[in-house]
Amino acid sequence: MSESADPSLPAPLASAVKDFRAWMQDELLADQARTTPRSPLYHYTREASLHGVLEHRKIWCFSHSQQSDDTEVIYSLEIARQVVREEARRREPSAKSLLTGLDGILGTNLMREVFDFYFFSLSRHRDHGKQWAEYGDCGKGFAIGFSPALFQPDRSDLMPLPNENVFVGQIIYGRDATRTRHRRGIQKLAEIVTRMAETNLPLVRKNKQAWFDNLNQEYIAELLIWNCLTAKAGRYRREQETRYILMGMREIFDCCRKQHGERNYVETLLPLQEKGNITEIIVGPNAPSGAETMVQNLLRSLGYPDDIPVSRSAVSAM
Repeated sequence: MSESADPSLPAPLASAVKDFRAWMQDELLADQARTTPRSPLYHYTREASLHGVLEHRKIWCFSHSQQSDDTEVIYSLEIARQVVREEARRREPSAKSLLTGLDGILGTNLMREVFDFYFFSLSRHRDHGKQWAEYGDCGKGFAIGFSPALFQPDRSDLMPLPNENVFVGQIIYGRDATRTRHRRGIQKLAEIVTRMAETNLPLVRKNKQAWFDNLNQEYIAELLIWNCLTAKAGRYRREQETRYILMGMREIFDCCRKQHGERNYVETLLPLQEKGNITEIIVGPNAPSGAETMVQNLLRSLGYPDDIPVSRSAVSAM
């Protein structure tokens, strides 16, 4: 995203865009601070992936369009559009015009065409039956415990390199929570336009399209995308998911986008060998005998700290 508004905009309108961007960045930081992990997060996976993560100290973030439910972004986006329409109906003409245009933009494939997003999913559940069944190779896999220190967010703007565009967010579940969060940004957007129209309507009318385009693009890039990436339907609530997210303009991932089968992914490096960053490794309830020893030997051969606990799941065999 840009650091400054369209230079062709008159100063009062450019300043309003800048103020809106600052407000959204504060919202993002506050949202991430509220959901910053305080306890270990777990990634359930197969044996081959366990070896890959430990050997290369990298995690694979898969494309948002190739997740287990590729309608997740659409789910939150449709809720956002409903809120936009509701707010448009109750706003004065200038704000109504802005929001009507925004609704039209959101009806296109702009987000998927312009931006790219990659996830690495983690759960707050430790040794959890459903997680083993769905993500831990039917209980034959492993759960890697990651220290929360690895996932402390410290910025909300986009960086030039894809693997630097790291955002960590705890998923919110259900329509009510999703609507409430979308409404904050949409109301702020409308309030900015109304305030400017009340103080300088001729300026707004003369520069309406360019200014509205700037505001809507900033909102989509800064806040809407984040809200859509960190919301899921209520039926997924049991997952207690936290997402490690890479995001940016689609073309910047061309240098590092890879393919595994038919799925696109981006690798990102983590300092996993530093003491305390892997809190434990849990062996699945259906893993073969001797799996604990295999993991201990693997950790030792790769130079990991020798005090990482390795234990078998207490969940009943499936």
